[in-house]
Amino acid sequence: MDFKKELEIAWKQVEYAFERNNVPVPNILKISFSGRLTSSMGYTYIQYSPYFPCLDLILAEIKLSKKLWERATPAQRKSTVIHEACHVIYAVLEPDLFKITKGGHGDKWKEFMENTGEKPEVCHNVPTDRIKRRQQRFTYCCACTEHKITKTKVNKIKRGAIYRCVKCKQEIVPKTSCSSA
Repeated sequence: MDFKKELEIAWKQVEYAFERNNVPVPNILKISFSGRLTSSMGYTYIQYSPYFPCLDLILAEIKLSKKLWERATPAQRKSTVIHEACHVIYAVLEPDLFKITKGGHGDKWKEFMENTGEKPEVCHNVPTDRIKRRQQRFTYCCACTEHKITKTKVNKIKRGAIYRCVKCKQEIVPKTSCSSA
């Protein structure tokens, strides 16, 4: 799939959503594809200035699922892009209300969706079976065996956590620290 072309199509759909709601597209808006999204088709990240709450948005980013995008129909893709664009429209037009409701799927968001001619649906129906993000594993060892552990545990060990083998009760350490016997 040509994701560069898909981004161009997504931008046109975002522009359409903003135009239908009589709102200029903010120049801080970004759209990208993410390989990390495996169950949702899209996600909108909104950030206001923490130091100057009276200021407008400082970041608006729409992330689209690379894995689900390939499985979705053109209509599902369009609906997802417009759905996420309406969250940005909500953040631009109603910043105070958006902050209180955390940009959910309330009446204002539904109104923005309806202005585009899309149904204000919250969930997609793109099949997500057999799509899993495989977490990277690292080899650690103890006195009796090797252990494959996740990045989360590696980081906890680096911060001082101690994990012990269930069998030999010895501390597990990076493979490079193991004696090769």
